[in-house]
Amino acid sequence: MSENEVAVAHVIELIETLKESPPDFIQKNGAWLISVIGIASACVGGIFTYFLKSRCTEINVCGILGCKRAPVALEASDIEVGTETNPEV
Repeated sequence: MSENEVAVAHVIELIETLKESPPDFIQKNGAWLISVIGIASACVGGIFTYFLKSRCTEINVCGILGCKRAPVALEASDIEVGTETNPEV
């Protein structure tokens, strides 16, 4: 037998061995796990968005994480209200 035939036979033997082994946690629950990670990261992103848009000067998360900041001052003169028409319509 040549080296190539031995390597192919070895790979086939490994595949047969893997077929007999039971699937692990990620193989059985991969879609569920990805869904849970996606939902959790969306919740964390929503919380961070809330913190960024809030007008609070001090933000505490369960007494563990804290942040003191100066929110951007908004004045009525900074806001422009008007109507614009779109000439392409």
